[in-house]
Amino acid sequence: MNAQAWVCRDDNGSWVIDDDHWGNGLVGAGGVYASVNDFYHWDQALYTGGVVRSETLEEAFAPTTLNDGSVSEYGFGWSLRERLGHSAIHHGGSWLGFRTYFLRLPDLKLSVIVLSNATANAYDLAESVARLYLP
Repeated sequence: MNAQAWVCRDDNGSWVIDDDHWGNGLVGAGGVYASVNDFYHWDQALYTGGVVRSETLEEAFAPTTLNDGSVSEYGFGWSLRERLGHSAIHHGGSWLGFRTYFLRLPDLKLSVIVLSNATANAYDLAESVARLYLP
């Protein structure tokens, strides 16, 4: 827990937990509150096209050609680099003491989701867990 961001004094001088931070209002930059169960349902919906159309997902999961003609390994919100010898779709983040990583290996239908409120390296944890399930 980041004490500076999460604990403050109220008007009475008492210490209170407060997750209000100027960056919490940045749309898409963070502030997503979700459980592992929520992520499981999201992951499964990405295979079915039930939440996002298949055509939109194909675009999101494709490398982007930049204005200068170079290719970026970043789709719409997803990093698209090979991991552990497989095509991977992944994204991580951190915010005020939290670390996350969502690693999808679609050819194996394997996803690893790390949600941590520690300073652990969520990327390394996700890959370590994925290795346990690789053929």
